Amino acid sequence: MPQDLADEPATELLARVTTSHKSHYQIADEPFAIFPTWKWYALGNLVSVIGGVSYDKCDVTKNGIRILRGGNIQNGALLLESDDVFLPTKYKDGENSIKKGDILIVGSTGSETLIGKAGFALKDFEDTQIGAFLRIIRPRSADFIEYLHLIFKSDYYSNYIRGKAKGTTINNIKIKDLTEFAVPIPPLNEQRRIVKTASEILTITSNLQKQLTM
Repeated sequence: MPQDLADEPATELLARVTTSHKSHYQIADEPFAIFPTWKWYALGNLVSVIGGVSYDKCDVTKNGIRILRGGNIQNGALLLESDDVFLPTKYKDGENSIKKGDILIVGSTGSETLIGKAGFALKDFEDTQIGAFLRIIRPRSADFIEYLHLIFKSDYYSNYIRGKAKGTTINNIKIKDLTEFAVPIPPLNEQRRIVKTASEILTITSNLQKQLTM
């Protein structure tokens, strides 16, 4: 895709986002070459990483705070299930309540294929939080939510996570591995063009699949 050199460089966009936060994470190396107007950033400088709630099984109830687990993430969507766990309101935590724009990932699992699986919150989920095996990736700016969603749908992200998460009996994603994940950030206008093009390609692919199954 041709680059517009008149676009505001990614460094200026990210300067507005990161100056209000004290975190300054570094990446070990730049995985591949990017355009001059783009910039590599450690994920921890762009998002907050939020852990889930641990609870006593004896506290599980029939209503209250809904707790999402790995099975609630299906094909990128967050689904509410009939067997979801509920906890008393004493477990309510505004930080790990699910908000529009959040990315939920499976942070701990015995399955190599499910580790890092991502789901995307397209709305606020009232009285809904995440369990201890999930993580919330919360973008610090609405400007690049859609672009980050694309990153978390990519093989680039999946391959990175699977390479980092291998364990002896259970796969775990360390917070450090998330905060140091290298993300290529283009200028804001370029992000919008990428998101638009990806959406158009997805629509074409979906239509072709429907035609093949008719």
